[in-house]
Amino acid sequence: MNNVGQPSKKPTLSEFQEIASKTGGTISAMASHFGVIRKTIYVWCKEDADFQAVIDDERGKILDECIYTSRVLSRGIPIKEKDENGKETSRIVGWIERPDSGMIKYLMSTLGRNEGFGESLDVKAEVTTKGSIDINSWLTMNNTKKAE
Repeated sequence: MNNVGQPSKKPTLSEFQEIASKTGGTISAMASHFGVIRKTIYVWCKEDADFQAVIDDERGKILDECIYTSRVLSRGIPIKEKDENGKETSRIVGWIERPDSGMIKYLMSTLGRNEGFGESLDVKAEVTTKGSIDINSWLTMNNTKKAE
């Protein structure tokens, strides 16, 4: 259905791919382009695995861009010294954007989890049962007191 309640024509896969690419797979933008409501896009994807694959691929591209941006943020953007010929050397003399330690920590704790990076919490507790009471006995005692 389009915005005025009339049946809409499902696009070809190549048309769908083209618009998904132009909109970055944003469902609202795609629906607007095709003159349908968002739900229609979801129906097309449910009915046709190839349409869903197009959306998944576009979202994967966005994720790739986010990972790249995160990588840049974690590494920073250095200003490198130039030699007498104007060619950059490996010596860093300043920063356009300093490395983001929070982003480094985040990437290490998520992407590096399989390599042993990340946060862990070791809890050490000494528990004794001396003077303790079995939970069933405690419940029986408390229920008896309430009944009295």
